[in-house]
Amino acid sequence: MDNPQHYEAWMASFCNEYGWPEPVRVPGCSTRFITRAVIPPDAAEDILNHHHIDNNRHIKKSVYRFSEDMKRGVWFENAHAIAFDKTGKLYDGQHRLGACVRSGEPFTTLVVFGVEQVGGTDKSVSRTLRDDRKMRGEPTTQVRISTARRTLVGDLKMGAKEVSRVSDAIVDEAVDLLTDGIDVVESAIQTNVRGITTVPFRAVMVRAFYAGHETELRRFCAILCGQASALDNEVAAQSLMVSLINNQRRHHVGDQGQREHFRRTATAFKAFVEKRPLQKIYSTPGNEYPVPECVRHLLPDSADS
Repeated sequence: MDNPQHYEAWMASFCNEYGWPEPVRVPGCSTRFITRAVIPPDAAEDILNHHHIDNNRHIKKSVYRFSEDMKRGVWFENAHAIAFDKTGKLYDGQHRLGACVRSGEPFTTLVVFGVEQVGGTDKSVSRTLRDDRKMRGEPTTQVRISTARRTLVGDLKMGAKEVSRVSDAIVDEAVDLLTDGIDVVESAIQTNVRGITTVPFRAVMVRAFYAGHETELRRFCAILCGQASALDNEVAAQSLMVSLINNQRRHHVGDQGQREHFRRTATAFKAFVEKRPLQKIYSTPGNEYPVPECVRHLLPDSADS
């Protein structure tokens, strides 16, 4: 549609067909228009059948992950828009539309018309949760995101189905709900000492914070960071240090190592809180500290600890 008037007429007819609000011109750009619409499954399927062009690799895993979020009601509207090019073809958004069809649930999104025609969009580029938060103006570190995820799953040996259900959308919400605990742990760990700056260690400390042990976790971290003398239970703290370092050497890669690291930390910290000497740390299955109540509802029932 080389004629702008023809394109605008098509666009108005297109939005009217699906019951979308009339798009408005993007300030500073004479060729782009935007609206915000609720897209039901039947409309999503119709768009994919009649307006889709194969300009990007179809990733079934993305469709599955997005659709599971929609089914659980944890899908959130973000800055990613459904986009149509200047010929009226779907340019971006095939995975979200496919997820809408698969889940049978409507979703709300921005819709942009008039984008430039190029070969593909975001090819070979992974949009991470960290990227999404930055796009929304919420800068965060990957450590905070990973800490929130490990705080949720703890030392559970979860199956692939349960892991997939602890999606980026769930973790994104957990980051916000666990902000107070993560901030306290970040302030308590002011060191680069090997073994206590890891995600499993931080996750145990976050759980301890929500279990009411803020004072103890601050002192525990201070002892391990060399910032305080261990007047009480020095053996437990020192044995923890040795155990964590040795554990990193053996199992520092993969979920097995993460779970073992989490267990040892939880076992030793509980001994520290109870002022119980601990000559050697033996990790035991089962979390010493439960999933914080503020995020318990985010976990699949089968994965709750």
